[in-house]
Amino acid sequence: MSNFRNRIRRLEDARPTVSPGKYLTFTIEGPCNLPEGAAVEFLRRCGHLILDDDVVFVCVIRGMNNDGVFDLPLRDITGHLVTEEFRETAPPAPILDRVPTRLRFTFKIGA
Repeated sequence: MSNFRNRIRRLEDARPTVSPGKYLTFTIEGPCNLPEGAAVEFLRRCGHLILDDDVVFVCVIRGMNNDGVFDLPLRDITGHLVTEEFRETAPPAPILDRVPTRLRFTFKIGA
């Protein structure tokens, strides 16, 4: 049993420290090919309190009609404003030392 406790203690000691940032999600309308960081800068200009240590997920909505997909002008459609009070309730950012920090994907909704 002592060996088990020693192993648990070593695992707990090796656990990464908690990131000081928060995990934040946003939804905007805009072009799909936004330059890297442009969406976060746009959200900051809209008044959201986004810090450098935050992990930010931004869903970019584009328009679609019978002629195909088209880009929309930038518009923040997030249902809340990230303020200091909101940050207190937001979940902590995960440690991303083994996960890519730049992911892009596209999916189509509807038929």
